[in-house]
Amino acid sequence: MKKILIIDDEELILTSLKMILMFLDEDYEFLLSRNGKEGLDRFKIEDNIKLVLLDYNMPEMNGLQVTQEMRAISKEVKIIMMSGNHDIKNKALSFGVNRFIEKPMELDIKELVLEELKENNGGENEEK
Repeated sequence: MKKILIIDDEELILTSLKMILMFLDEDYEFLLSRNGKEGLDRFKIEDNIKLVLLDYNMPEMNGLQVTQEMRAISKEVKIIMMSGNHDIKNKALSFGVNRFIEKPMELDIKELVLEELKENNGGENEEK
């Protein structure tokens, strides 16, 4: 089964994103992590992760550190970073995130996720 990893230290955001994305056209398993280190550890052991929704400001490891480690493992996985700090957008993109969303999120997150997943649709046999 294809997986989406959501990493955020705010429980409300974790559950809200999961609830919004549960209604995607395809079935996805949702993996939830409450800090950067936990999310990275999960990324390393799980297979078939197609998308990572990642907060920037978290305990233990920030989103840039997590992105850097994930990119060393996989160039293919789609990473969307979320942050209330617009000033880090260019740096996040230079670290390899596919998209940057500013919090509070006013755009349709479901449509954005579908767009990113569609770009990766041909890679059914990829590991992560």
